[in-house]
Amino acid sequence: MSKNNASLLDLWGLGKKYVTLKFESARLTLAEKATIFFGTVFLGLTALIFVAIIFVLLMVGVCNLLAELLPFYLVCFSAAGILIVVGLVIYLLRYVLIFNPLARFFTQILFDYENDK
Repeated sequence: MSKNNASLLDLWGLGKKYVTLKFESARLTLAEKATIFFGTVFLGLTALIFVAIIFVLLMVGVCNLLAELLPFYLVCFSAAGILIVVGLVIYLLRYVLIFNPLARFFTQILFDYENDK
């Protein structure tokens, strides 16, 4: 009977160790995926800010160039029209440009198919 009790205690100890290791593995996996996610978000926001600054500077340069040829109010209206068209194109292509790549990225992070093979 004591042999069975010792075996049960060993099995209980192994079970506790297995659950602890699985919990630690889940914590490390969560930390890894959170690091990848937040690093990508930070990089994307930084790139978006730089692109916005470049776009504004290009618009100012084009406005200054066109101000020599056209009246200033026409230059301002044309710059506003260009911004409206760019915004409309981005809005119409929001699924292709924004939502689909984000969904692919999230599923790639959450469901790591390469490690399952």
